[in-house]
Amino acid sequence: MQVSQAARQGAVGDYMMITCYHAPSSSTDTPAVESRMRVAAFLQPQDPLYFDAGGKAVAVYDYALTMQKV
Repeated sequence: MQVSQAARQGAVGDYMMITCYHAPSSSTDTPAVESRMRVAAFLQPQDPLYFDAGGKAVAVYDYALTMQKV
């Protein structure tokens, strides 16, 4: 679980980040590591809808990443 805070805006956010990495295939010319990341955002107790959310994520983001040596 990751908590971030924007001091100037007074906002606090809880995020859960899950990342899965895949090893490069030996058959490719330029080896790259591929990964998938899912980020779930949760409300804080200060939010008026906190109890309505019931501890469940209110937003989910999915990313596909490719990392290679340059």
